[in-house]
Amino acid sequence: MSKSLFVRKDGAMVDILIPNFDDLGAQRVAINAANGLATRGYSVRFVVTKRTGPFEVYLDPGIEIVDLGAKVVDIPKFRIGFWMLAYLHFLRKYPSDTIISFAPIMNLFGVLAKAVSPKMHVIIQEHAYQSVALKDRSCHSLKYELMYRVLLVKLYRIADMFITISHMIKNDFVDSFKLPCNMIHVIPNPIDIDKIITLSKEPVTEFDFKLDITYLIGVGRLTAQKNFHRLIRIFASVVSRRNDVQLIILGRGEDRESLLELADSLGVRSKVHLLGFMQNPYKFIAHSTIFCLTSDWEGLPQVIAEAMICNTPVIAHACPSGPSEMIEHGVTGELIPYKEEDLYVNSLLSIIGDGKLLTRYAQAAFSFAQEHYSTDKFIDRYEHVLKVLG
Repeated sequence: MSKSLFVRKDGAMVDILIPNFDDLGAQRVAINAANGLATRGYSVRFVVTKRTGPFEVYLDPGIEIVDLGAKVVDIPKFRIGFWMLAYLHFLRKYPSDTIISFAPIMNLFGVLAKAVSPKMHVIIQEHAYQSVALKDRSCHSLKYELMYRVLLVKLYRIADMFITISHMIKNDFVDSFKLPCNMIHVIPNPIDIDKIITLSKEPVTEFDFKLDITYLIGVGRLTAQKNFHRLIRIFASVVSRRNDVQLIILGRGEDRESLLELADSLGVRSKVHLLGFMQNPYKFIAHSTIFCLTSDWEGLPQVIAEAMICNTPVIAHACPSGPSEMIEHGVTGELIPYKEEDLYVNSLLSIIGDGKLLTRYAQAAFSFAQEHYSTDKFIDRYEHVLKVLG
């Protein structure tokens, strides 16, 4: 164990808990929180169960990484318990002042640590609209749903504070899971605006954008939740009425083959480009005409704010939750009633050829994202929370 793990700076010791460095929204938010708090003088440790995934490159190299998976024998049936014991043992040797956990499994670690060390502050987080997400069997089993409802969410009351990213999610936890309203605080996801602007200006060498083509783009994991099948159906309807449109989808996942099969069956395979995961998606978004979101459910989709900073107009279904808190219909983009495909098609067809409207959307959305999703404002909110807890 590195001695630097318990050598503090002037600020308090804060542990950020996240399962791994996978290319997911919660991971990016956790990294932004760690980086931001470190720049404000806090001693930050980044605790993961497995040191895997592509997002580690975004973490400040000066931040200590605690890999719980490297400290235990990996036996699948017992690994969660082993990770938890490893973290509790770690805390006994190298105490923390505050734990900020992301994702349910890490929230469990946090509340159990609080039960063992009551003086330590624990802030837990959820970024999903759980009353809908728990019923998505492509993400969660019935066994997990029952365990979550019967046990885990009740343990959340042990924590000092619960942070979520949208008011719809807050209301969901109050109404559906009976958590105290005054325990829950809303802090929207941040984005690194300057970095996104810089990356969005990099040249695209992996794909040949043509000037006479209108490009629609979607970004995210190729899973049922993101419902890129819906986007391809919408796209096919658009192509049936104008032939100068192509679709780019960035991301990886188990739906890749079925998405290609759908595109083929609809006769648009040559116009649909599944380019996989890109370390820099922003240059692709910036080169595209319109960013599209057709998810079944979200938390507060960070990619919408990122598209806004890339000056790319956004059209999204008003799924639970997030888009309706990020897009003012007709001002910062287009918000389509949930699951309405025909309205989505008509909206796309009406704005694709309207350059002035697209420019107006892009400008208004950029200003909105700058005001609401800056990393500085996000860290200010976190510092306020830490000071309230004392």
